[in-house]
Amino acid sequence: MTKKLILLILALPLLLMIILFTATDTVSRDIDVPVSSIEIFGDEIVYLDLEKGETYKIDYAVYPTTAKNRDVSFSYTPVGESDTASLEYEDGVITPRTAGVSKVYLTTVDGGFKDSFIVEVTQAALTAIEASAESTELTVGERTNISAKLFPENATDAVLTYSVSDPSVIKVSGSGLVSAVGRGKATVRVASESNPAIYDELEFTVKNADKMDLGTAAVTLKGQKGSVNVSVDTEGEYSLSYTFVDKSGAPISDSTVTATFTEADGRSGIYSFDFNFASAEYIGEVIARITLTHSEGTLTKECVIAKVDKLTASFDHEGAFGISAGQSASLSFTVTPEDADFTVSASADNENLTYKIIGNRLILSGVKSGVSTVKLTLGDGDDTVEISSEVAIKPKSLAITENAATYGVEDILTLGKYDASGALSKFYFHTSSPTDAGEGFTDSLSFTDDSDMVTVTKDGLISFEDGFTGTVRISATFTYKNVTMSTAPMTVRCVGDGINVYNYADLLYATRAERPAVLRASIKDDFGYENGKPVYKEIETTYDTDYYKNLSSNDTKIKVLIEFKNDLYGNGFVINAHNIAYGLDSADQLKHDAIFRGPKNFVAMSEGEGSAISVKAQDNICFAVYENVRIVNAELRACDLEAVGGSYDLTDLTYVGTTVEVLGDNVSIEYSRLTNGRTVLRAFGDAVDNTKVINVTVKNSVISGAREFLLRIGSNCFVTGTSENPTPTLPSDNGSDYRAKETYN
Repeated sequence: MTKKLILLILALPLLLMIILFTATDTVSRDIDVPVSSIEIFGDEIVYLDLEKGETYKIDYAVYPTTAKNRDVSFSYTPVGESDTASLEYEDGVITPRTAGVSKVYLTTVDGGFKDSFIVEVTQAALTAIEASAESTELTVGERTNISAKLFPENATDAVLTYSVSDPSVIKVSGSGLVSAVGRGKATVRVASESNPAIYDELEFTVKNADKMDLGTAAVTLKGQKGSVNVSVDTEGEYSLSYTFVDKSGAPISDSTVTATFTEADGRSGIYSFDFNFASAEYIGEVIARITLTHSEGTLTKECVIAKVDKLTASFDHEGAFGISAGQSASLSFTVTPEDADFTVSASADNENLTYKIIGNRLILSGVKSGVSTVKLTLGDGDDTVEISSEVAIKPKSLAITENAATYGVEDILTLGKYDASGALSKFYFHTSSPTDAGEGFTDSLSFTDDSDMVTVTKDGLISFEDGFTGTVRISATFTYKNVTMSTAPMTVRCVGDGINVYNYADLLYATRAERPAVLRASIKDDFGYENGKPVYKEIETTYDTDYYKNLSSNDTKIKVLIEFKNDLYGNGFVINAHNIAYGLDSADQLKHDAIFRGPKNFVAMSEGEGSAISVKAQDNICFAVYENVRIVNAELRACDLEAVGGSYDLTDLTYVGTTVEVLGDNVSIEYSRLTNGRTVLRAFGDAVDNTKVINVTVKNSVISGAREFLLRIGSNCFVTGTSENPTPTLPSDNGSDYRAKETYN
């Protein structure tokens, strides 16, 4: 008895502190019911049209329904490299202010729980055109293409018209092909066909390369008459003459073809060389040799004039023609000969698009994303020709569906390579579009990543090399020949030797195999039982029991439900030990078969469960974490709590044990939630050497819901004294040999 009394006296300072927290089983402490989660309902990706003034009301629920503070905050972030949509939020309604893509979060004020979805704001009406050309300074006979950039890029009406201020200087086709035909200056206007007030202009300067240049080196016609532009740039008097020859150079008589020079009105030196075939039956080529005679000599240039009896045609666009679903654009075509009087009809091989013909333009409107082939049939009574072009209809917008989800506090999707069965895991990425996919869409869709260690198949199935652990960025791309459209990338963490965990059996397999566990679902209802029996492991206490007497072997055993000897990646899912850790019955009394019965008594004034006063040392453990382990983005709960009258009674946590106990060095807990335990997080020492200093990092995590301590950091060892010196000096750092010491980190 004397030894016991001395021991109690020596431990008095510690004893008094512990009594404050352990001798209060009969005192209730209520707290307001906290939030446990939030859920947003509706589509993962919401599409809004800025021009139509569309808004969106968020439908969501905060759980539990008895939570006192159900307020939420609104925020949004960019999605990949896409322009960020500017959004306003009031009374649950989102109003877009600028076009772009944003990931929207609702976050509970209490607890910081969040859910998310993507908002993509489009601006369908054309607001501006920016025209450009490789060069606006040309020589007579040169050609260049006008490029037109639309604002916004996916404007609904992309049908453009091209007009020129002076056709004697340049000519422009329906597709924006500019031909320099005479010296001078001229302006090309690129305008919206539906709204001509939206336009841009380019001024072209055309010069002669020689003292005389021809606007074209070749002319093809089916009728009798045609013309060639002639540009003269010389000082002093000059004259123009011509001859017609065949391929061999032999002259062709005036009875076959004749010509005249006509000077342009008000344009000195700009002529039209007008020729006329006498016979409609003549078919073949003639060469017009046009000669300039001036004070310094002569200059001759040639133009090949082909008179044909066949109709030919071609589309001006090379490769596949790309438009977006919901967009209209023009596909121009050229008919040879230039003077052909033809009829034209169109058809398409599916319903991905609609079409109409205006002049030498085929106006296409995208209906469904995919691939189509359009065909034109042209005829002039004597001849018929068919031409076709492939059209790739891009989605109005394209996004990876999984990008819209929230993956816990860290918000990064983590995937293990294997399932518990040993089979390679399967995870499919999906895309979402506001326009129904049409024919050819799926065949044109692929997934890419930025790592040689990862492969994503055409249908979105990911696989990665053994041992590879790291993050990759995955994008989905609609590609058909020269037409492409890509999604914003999604960041994914791959764990090469990780086991995907869908249930308690998977969790047992992964932890027993000491492999990284990757949660792919929350675990609660089946937790703690294997083959119908409760599962736990007993370990020796890490508490220093050298100076406590009359302890049985059972007194030093600590029950552990799950041991993490390798990393846990939670994806924001929950592991809830309620089934086995919560030992109260409906009357809030300890169940007769409860495996957790409160902390161990290492010092007691009297024997048995009803000790009048006691030192409570180490508690039973729900989740034990060992050396070099990371707990990332997981929620670990010892149990649920039942709300009574709008509050929780924390005395219900008396017997549930420690939620998480760290039993090894170099442990990191990141982006996680630890909650609902007698003590939530305890870090007192190594599982083997209770004198070892351990390092524990807790980063960006939430610790809540404690019966006694949210966080207990310290040592399982005592500085021992004697009856003469009951409070010895703490060890110094001068190398003194103490068997054990308290260390606080």
